[in-house]
Amino acid sequence: MSTRYALWLLAPDLPTWQSKYLVGSTKVDTRDSNALIEAAREVSSTYAPVRGVFCYDESRILPAAVAAEALGLPGHPAAAIEACRDKHAGRVLMAKAGVDQPVSIAVASLEEARKAAAQVGYPLVIKPRALSASIGVSLVRDPAELDAAYRKSRSAFVSELPPCPQPNVLVEEFVTGTPISVDAACHNGVVTPLVLAHNETGYPPYFEELAHIVRADDPLLTDPRVLETLQDSHAALGLTEGITHTELRVSERGALVIEVNARIGGDLIPYGGLLARQVDVGLIAADLAVGVEPDLSAQGQNTAAIRFLYPPYDMEVTSIKVDRSQVPDGVTMLETMVSPGQKLLLPPNDNVNCRTAVVVAVGEDEANALERLCRASAAVVVEGVPLGSDRPE
Repeated sequence: MSTRYALWLLAPDLPTWQSKYLVGSTKVDTRDSNALIEAAREVSSTYAPVRGVFCYDESRILPAAVAAEALGLPGHPAAAIEACRDKHAGRVLMAKAGVDQPVSIAVASLEEARKAAAQVGYPLVIKPRALSASIGVSLVRDPAELDAAYRKSRSAFVSELPPCPQPNVLVEEFVTGTPISVDAACHNGVVTPLVLAHNETGYPPYFEELAHIVRADDPLLTDPRVLETLQDSHAALGLTEGITHTELRVSERGALVIEVNARIGGDLIPYGGLLARQVDVGLIAADLAVGVEPDLSAQGQNTAAIRFLYPPYDMEVTSIKVDRSQVPDGVTMLETMVSPGQKLLLPPNDNVNCRTAVVVAVGEDEANALERLCRASAAVVVEGVPLGSDRPE
């Protein structure tokens, strides 16, 4: 973004690694829309007129949208952002528009959850109404698993997000099929896919996201079912101008919406799109934020593979090492994410915070990218002391 625009960061802390990309910053409570508005007005009066507001953080997208609206700047309407954050409200809007999606029932008690489960049928998915990062989401295979899954979902929280509105738990149909996510540009209400990722999850019955594959020539990028569902879901939610990240399951029933997020994708998926398709999602997001016609063309012909590594068991880390001599060409990122002394708890006791490293590889096809990814992953060795009753096999 900084190659094209002057960036001013509004954040609750002073900038660190961001500094070299910025022309300035303001320390402000970014969960407070009024504070954001005043900070932006101060920038306009003392530096230069603010042309756009962009936020990539799940917990700040709604205050940022409110601020953009108040300042008369481009972006998705705040009401549409709110419908994405509130999964039940979004489901209701999409159901009215006839968008393909799983059956979903909001519940406020265990008794309501049991009744909803009988209506939806097993297996099913239990999830919080308005959280992120798959926290509190689990697959329930039969009635014996329902009570524990409901309690876990009901008690789940993210400190940076407001509590889920009541009823705060969703009981949803479990949809089989190919799990994908699509980062898309929504410009003047028209949705264009930019990056399509095939997503691998693990630690069942939970849905921890482990890895992603992005192919430049993925046929689903032009699949009529995917395109129609993307357009219809965005229209139903009222999304008009900005980047979105939509999760879908593609099956014989069509492309079913799991959720729509009014933000850039996480887990380095946009970086995978840059490597595979030469599509710069961040730069497109900046263009949309200031009302500039974005270049949505893709020139790349590669495949990118992204994998997050996890410890073999709950542990307190004693060392993490990377044998760089074993890392092949084509690995564009290999970074460790933990330090000695850090305690790691596997899902469901913790989620993404227990990742030990991230590896990204690019190749001319999927097999080549995955081969490089596997070799690089094997070069990472983490050692630690088991926590609790866990012991290495």
